[in-house]
Amino acid sequence: MIQRNLAKKKERFYAYEALNKESSILIGVGSSSQEEIDQINIRQATLKAMLRAVESLKEEPTQLLIDGISSPTCNIPCCTVKKGDQKSFSIAAASIIAKVTRDNIMTSFDAQYLGYSFKENVGYGTKKHIHGLEKIGISEIHRKTYKPIQQFLAESV
Repeated sequence: MIQRNLAKKKERFYAYEALNKESSILIGVGSSSQEEIDQINIRQATLKAMLRAVESLKEEPTQLLIDGISSPTCNIPCCTVKKGDQKSFSIAAASIIAKVTRDNIMTSFDAQYLGYSFKENVGYGTKKHIHGLEKIGISEIHRKTYKPIQQFLAESV
């Protein structure tokens, strides 16, 4: 399983590099902080991040294709597509950009916050990450409203 995940990660990176080299593709990236997620919830923060990605584009798109069932409120027509990354090249490309960007952010966090294995877990609660939480406690970048973190906080009181 780990080998397959590494292969997928490597494939995503190569696709990411190819997408970034293609001059005809407009790429925008948006994000939300853990504080924002804790304040407004993960769904609303994701929609805000989508708008930030659109706002970062050099040109305004004529339509947005969104993976899933929720779209941000904006002046650009939106079309949601369930399992869109499996049905649309554009959505699959956006998913690759988002995942590699997330991986890069988590690698940066791994260097800043030692002991949590952020580089390996890329935001998911692996055994090493849970061990880091048990040993070190919760860092300033952990989402306090995330149920496993809430449980961990309750247990450590």
